[in-house]
Amino acid sequence: MRETNGSHDERYTRGLNFMYAVSHGTEDVDAVLDTLSAASPDLARHVVSFVMGDIFERPGLSMREKEFITLAVLTSQGSSENEIGLHVRVALHEGMTSSDIINAMVHCLPHAGFPRVIQAITAAQKIFECLAIQSTEPDAEE
Repeated sequence: MRETNGSHDERYTRGLNFMYAVSHGTEDVDAVLDTLSAASPDLARHVVSFVMGDIFERPGLSMREKEFITLAVLTSQGSSENEIGLHVRVALHEGMTSSDIINAMVHCLPHAGFPRVIQAITAAQKIFECLAIQSTEPDAEE
């Protein structure tokens, strides 16, 4: 098994700095970590160290590409409204438009099915409304 890059403390610091950078602030990050830590401090540490410090920090894909993939996976697995909300915010900060996000979710229809895609779009729409962003999908007939 490959060793992770750096000590746990280094990975945690790298992951936390990455989370703050992509969320463009500390409020969302702190809220997520407080919620996770209250339920399971170990889970919160794993999310920061492994998910953010090891996986999201990997080179090879742009942050925009990583968010496309993340939104598609979250849409397809369903019951991920909280995570979708967080990643929609990051995707918007990374230059994706509401149309890009909706189209990525609609593209999951044949694989994930209507209920999961509807849940994902509803979660994204709540973020768009909160941020006063109009969501539009190009007309498929055009």
